[in-house]
Amino acid sequence: TKIIENYETTTASTHDSNVCAELISEDTAEQMTELLADSGYFGEAVSKKVREKGVKPRIIQRRVKGQKKLTKWQEKRNKAIAKRRCTTEHIYRTFPQRVQDSTMYMCS
Repeated sequence: TKIIENYETTTASTHDSNVCAELISEDTAEQMTELLADSGYFGEAVSKKVREKGVKPRIIQRRVKGQKKLTKWQEKRNKAIAKRRCTTEHIYRTFPQRVQDSTMYMCS
C-alpha cells in the first residue's frame, strides 16, 4: 500500500539502515513479503535483520571495492527493483512538506 504505517525519528547522524529492520513489526511482516530499498541499505547486516523478520530484502546493489562495474545480472536486478521502488518514492519526497504544512496550520 502507499500508506505509511510506521516511522522512526532519529538524529541526523543515525543512518536509516540502522532502524529499518526495527520498523518491521509482526503485523507488518505478515502483510509484507519484501523490502525494496536503495543502495544505502546494501550490506549483509541489514539483509540478515530483514530476513529474520521473514521479509525478503530487495536492496539495490552497488559496486564493491575493486569491482569496475556491475555484472549484467546485478544491472538487471537493480533495474527490476528500481521500477517497483519509484512508485512509492513520491510519498517520501512529499512527506516532510506535508508534515511542515500541518504543523504550521496547527500552530497558527
